[in-house]
Amino acid sequence: MDTANDARILVMEDALKRLENIFSKRLLRFQVDYKRLLELHGKAKDAYYGIKFSYQEPEEIKSSKSLESLVEAIEQFEDIFQTARNERAFKPENPSQEKLIAETEYVFRTVFGFGNRLNYPSDPAFAIDILCVEITHASHIEESDRLTTCRCSDGSRIWEILTNIDFLDTELKMPAGVLPPTELMNRVSEAMFLHKSPLSQDTPLGRLDDPPEEALNQARAQVLNITKKVK
Repeated sequence: MDTANDARILVMEDALKRLENIFSKRLLRFQVDYKRLLELHGKAKDAYYGIKFSYQEPEEIKSSKSLESLVEAIEQFEDIFQTARNERAFKPENPSQEKLIAETEYVFRTVFGFGNRLNYPSDPAFAIDILCVEITHASHIEESDRLTTCRCSDGSRIWEILTNIDFLDTELKMPAGVLPPTELMNRVSEAMFLHKSPLSQDTPLGRLDDPPEEALNQARAQVLNITKKVK
C-alpha cells in the first residue's frame, strides 16, 4: 500500500496540521495546558509519520504500534481539552471561536475513525465519513440570496449544515460528508451535503456504506482539495 499518497492518511495529516495551528497559536479563548497539548500533538505527529512512511497494508496499520500511539496521544489531548472546556463552562462568543471548537472536534473524529476507514476501498471518496442525515430543521438565511441552514441528525449527533441547495425540508434524508468546518455568513457549517437529491426515506441514519455515485464524486473532489495541500 502506498501509504505516502493514500488519501485517508493525507486527510489525517491535514487534520493534525489544523490542530497544531489552533493550539500553537493559542487561538481558543480559555485557559488550558497548551504546553502539554503541544507535547501530545508532537507524539501524535511522530506516530503519524510512522504510518505515512510504513508502506504497510491496511490490516498491518490497524494493528500497528504507530496507530496505537497516535490514537492514545489524541485521546489524552481530547481529555485535557474537554476537561478544561467543561471546567470553565466555555461557550464560543463568536462564529470564529465556534469554528475553532468544531475544527478541533473534527480532528478528533478524523483520528479516531481512521482505523475504520481502512476497512473501505482506497478510493479518495472514502477518506472522509459519508453519512445519511435527516433534516430536522431548515431555515433560509435572510442575509443571503441562496443559503439555507439545516439542523440534521445522523442518529447519534446533530450537525449544522449550510447549503445553497434549494427546496430542502424537514424529514428529508441527505448524503453528507464530514469535512473541515467552514464559516459562512457568520455561521459554522460542520459538514456538507454531497448531492442535491435526497436519499430514499428507508435509508438508515449514520454511515452510508454504499453512497450514490453523485455523492462519491463530490466526496472525491472535496478530498482531493484537502490532499493536494499536504502532498
